[in-house]
Amino acid sequence: MQNRNLIAALVFLLTTSFYVLTLSPSLAWGDGVKLQTEAITGESFVFSEMTAEEFKPDPFLFSKVGVAAWDHPLYIMLGYTLVRSLPSVDALWLVNLISAIFGAASVAVVFLISIRITSSTLAACFAAFALAVSHTFWWHSSTPEVYTLFVFLLLVSYALLDEYGKTGKNSHLVGGAFFLGLSASNHILAFLAIPAFVIYFLMARKTLRFDSSGWKKSLVIAVGFLAGFSPFIIQFIRVSENFSIHETVGPALGSTFLTRLDFFSPVILGSSLITYASFLAFQFGPIGVILGILGMRRVFARAEPSLRKILAFFIVFMLFGVLYRVTDQFAFFLTSYVFFSILMAIGASHLLTTLRTNPRFILTIILVLSLLLTPPLYRLVPQLARQNGIGDTLLGIPQIGTGLRDG
Repeated sequence: MQNRNLIAALVFLLTTSFYVLTLSPSLAWGDGVKLQTEAITGESFVFSEMTAEEFKPDPFLFSKVGVAAWDHPLYIMLGYTLVRSLPSVDALWLVNLISAIFGAASVAVVFLISIRITSSTLAACFAAFALAVSHTFWWHSSTPEVYTLFVFLLLVSYALLDEYGKTGKNSHLVGGAFFLGLSASNHILAFLAIPAFVIYFLMARKTLRFDSSGWKKSLVIAVGFLAGFSPFIIQFIRVSENFSIHETVGPALGSTFLTRLDFFSPVILGSSLITYASFLAFQFGPIGVILGILGMRRVFARAEPSLRKILAFFIVFMLFGVLYRVTDQFAFFLTSYVFFSILMAIGASHLLTTLRTNPRFILTIILVLSLLLTPPLYRLVPQLARQNGIGDTLLGIPQIGTGLRDG
């Protein structure tokens, strides 16, 4: 266990160094500017632009932090606290650093989950570093975004709840619920954990107990979750002082998300699935995709029902990303990539334990090379695209602002 924790710490330090070296140095663009502004001022941009007649906040800290789907209360509070705690450090860089730290921390947790499942240091390291250098996760870890904080809290919740299934300790149960609440305080996507657990229970053929023991567990979960979700609850109450319940509840529950879900068009759904498959291949390459699919097969082949929880989380977050049709749809694929990387660890571990010495050595070399070659590949692809006349317009990417940005 000590060796695993030591390796996890090393994974965190290496990944942090990588993200800091590639970190956006100052002002971002697009949504990043909005998030930087909100974190530095401690205010949601919508409320900060309202007049005193339109919005009358209370005189206390974070009185202008909203709870709509596009607001991220925990992120704003954390960013504001960090900036105020280190006034001598560039505020924009500090906000960007949040993404790097929690991105690296998420990678370390992926390593810990993977090695606990596979007992293979090599497979766990491959999965963790493959996620670290994957295009979407790397980008979100080097620019001001809310998703690495969200993913970290979700993964910690997942790990603690999974540990509870093995130990039965209430400390793991309440801890898992607490971190899930914190994750929801940062992004309402955390509530997708609920259908993920439902699918897991169905796949593992587990049944809910409604005896006194079951009710006690439910109470523990509720207390832990509400404690973690309290930043959101408090802000919801404060915002409700100025707006009607209808005006507050709709945005808070993600009515914007629901209106962009598309269930009924086979053409759009097919296009979205192809888009997802293409993005997945771009993140992990053919080797990673094959290992992930092999990992899915091993989940059902092994007698441990808890492994199906990983697949359940992957399915739910993948389906949401596929169905949620927005301009930045790629960002909503990210959480599914995290759980797919753990499936990759399971697939890699299976091959490493079944292959003979020479093929196993060759596979190890291939895995290492795939990690080392990924960053240069991402640098090469835009150049090849420009040389072949492929640009944003051809790909249907709309212009943001002046359209000028670092590609």
